[in-house]
Amino acid sequence: MDLLEQLQTTPEFAEFSPEELTALSKAMVVGDFPDEYEFIREGEKGETLFFLIDGTVLVTRYSHQLGSAEYVEKLKSGALFGLISLIDHGHRAATCKAEGQVTVGSLPRAAFDLLCNANATLAQHFQFAIARQLANDMRIYNQALSKLITSEDKALFYGTIRAASFEYRGIERRKQDRRQQSDRRHRAYFWSDTQD
Repeated sequence: MDLLEQLQTTPEFAEFSPEELTALSKAMVVGDFPDEYEFIREGEKGETLFFLIDGTVLVTRYSHQLGSAEYVEKLKSGALFGLISLIDHGHRAATCKAEGQVTVGSLPRAAFDLLCNANATLAQHFQFAIARQLANDMRIYNQALSKLITSEDKALFYGTIRAASFEYRGIERRKQDRRQQSDRRHRAYFWSDTQD
């Protein structure tokens, strides 16, 4: 089965028109990769979207509690991965490695941006794909959190919550941090003036 046929039979692309799928298949580069090939490394910048044509890709994420990588999920044929960080220009949230020989189509950022800028409908379809992926990720996190809450080790649970809240650096938190730094500088400046 070639890439275009695979795209046509994958639920992720059910909303794409035949023309959009043809354009996408022409922009992707298909290759075979060996066992343990690392497509994505957690923490690195995302520059490529991947489409798993054949094989299995193992997704892991570093656990501060374990001090090592923990299993998240296994991706099967037809899975898209690397999409979110390609959109938000952020860092990869997990590591994705081949489990056995795999065939993967890759789409670099430049080609992705060109496709989305040239076709608003195609860009909208990718936005829906992102929403589905985020919903799936949220389910995985909720399941892990539920297991942690019901576990016998309450200290581990509360330690995890404290670590997560301490590590969070969202936009509002960063704004608050900048305001506090600015206030400290103003107080220091004012204090030095009154001492002269």
